[in-house]
Amino acid sequence: MQVLSTKDQSAAERAAAEAEQWWGKQASSAPSDLFSGDGMPVHTVYRQPYYRVRVGNFTSRSEAEQALQFLSPRYGDAFIVRDDVTVTQ
Repeated sequence: MQVLSTKDQSAAERAAAEAEQWWGKQASSAPSDLFSGDGMPVHTVYRQPYYRVRVGNFTSRSEAEQALQFLSPRYGDAFIVRDDVTVTQ
């Protein structure tokens, strides 16, 4: 799920740190089936010319949609993006 796209690397880094900090405060109220005990992964991806801040690794569209509902009060412009993720069991 993408929460920010910017050309400013430092803005992307700040947004990623803020997302991790926000998650630390929200973890107890998050749906346990959506986010593992390891927390919510936050990634900064650079694809010229934009830095994209993305959160979560979901194995299905329905999981991503549930997570979007949880995250949307904080990240109203967030949207689901298709990407490759590593799934560990």
